[in-house]
Amino acid sequence: MSANKWDFSIFRVIPLLYKMSNKKQIWQYPWQFKESLIILSTAIIISFILDFIDKSNTILKPVFPYNIYILLAIFVFDTLIFISFRKTNFVKWLQSGYLAISTIIWLFILVIIMGIFEQNNQSEGLIYNLHLNNIIYSKSFIIVEFALFTNLLMVIYSKLNEFSIRNFSFITNHLGILILLISLSFGAGDIEKYNMKIDTQNYVWGVSSKDKTTELPFALKLNNFYIDMFPAKITIVENKTDNIIDDNSNIISANKDSVIIFNKYKISLLKYYNNGVFINNKFYSVNDQGAAPTAMLCIKTKHSTDTCYVSCGSYMYPSKVYSLDTDYTIVMLEPEPKLFKSDVKIIYKNSETENISIEVNKPINIYGWDIYQTDYNKDMGKWSEYSIVEIVKDPWLNIVYIGIFMMIIGAIGIIFLGKKKI
Repeated sequence: MSANKWDFSIFRVIPLLYKMSNKKQIWQYPWQFKESLIILSTAIIISFILDFIDKSNTILKPVFPYNIYILLAIFVFDTLIFISFRKTNFVKWLQSGYLAISTIIWLFILVIIMGIFEQNNQSEGLIYNLHLNNIIYSKSFIIVEFALFTNLLMVIYSKLNEFSIRNFSFITNHLGILILLISLSFGAGDIEKYNMKIDTQNYVWGVSSKDKTTELPFALKLNNFYIDMFPAKITIVENKTDNIIDDNSNIISANKDSVIIFNKYKISLLKYYNNGVFINNKFYSVNDQGAAPTAMLCIKTKHSTDTCYVSCGSYMYPSKVYSLDTDYTIVMLEPEPKLFKSDVKIIYKNSETENISIEVNKPINIYGWDIYQTDYNKDMGKWSEYSIVEIVKDPWLNIVYIGIFMMIIGAIGIIFLGKKKI
């Protein structure tokens, strides 16, 4: 059997399903793809209208215990529907692949909208009124989640009703998807996320947002802030526009023996200093507070040779540039951070203390709180007197992992039982 026979992408399946639906009169049971798409699309269009009418732009983000109450209510409602009407065409449609594909199509559309419009911003006008700037908390997204939740639950119930070893993998996989959907949908409101500013002077015990203050079971204090920078880059700026000459050949990386050939000038790097200051136009290589990266350059033409210093400056000292002529100037760009981390002291409520480092992309976990290194005083750079960390608590995270694990186990089982009818 050729591989092409199994080459079914969603773009081939949708027309096929639509063609199959045309073989019978619309709204005649069993409902198929056409009816599923019409029903779901109508509900979503109505939800957009309701969002537009709701000028308060209410964010539907229930928190514990109300999210549990809503989840139980939906679960009981769907269960009663299945028990009471499981032999009807309506329940058969609720567990059909037609409804699943229609739901996935609309989920795909909403994800595209999320990519088009910036999320969580304070837009105004039509974008704001339709919740396009906050899709995952819009009524349309909730309808898609409810349809997918109901479809998965009905499918699981139907397979449990005719349980066998062969469809155990199918149930496990779909139950994992359902658990993942529940965790991401109903757990979103329980995620706590704060920014904490820590310095070397005081312990910080609590964090706060616009409408909530949370006391932590630990406190943080900054011992030392460390940053490692990429070597600064040296380039040429057009005086008239202040724009950098957009050409990689016109950039010197301070850690390489590179050369810029520009117009009549040959510009080469003689020496690079990680830290230096200028006092009365004289350069000193020192590591004092506020010292900035500095480079010594050689500027050659056919008739002359000159040396100069350029520096990006710091919060204490101004930048230093070199004017090639009336049109162009050599400048040093601000170096970009390679990594930065905070050495912090943690004190717990039982008065025990611990020293630990928090590095970018290497969070630590304390009592269920994940702590991420996120920012610092960029004006002061490596001399920053404070550090900013993000503190996150997600009580549903372990449930997410359980859902993913069940999805994988079920998928593996489906692969090995793929030749058997499930």
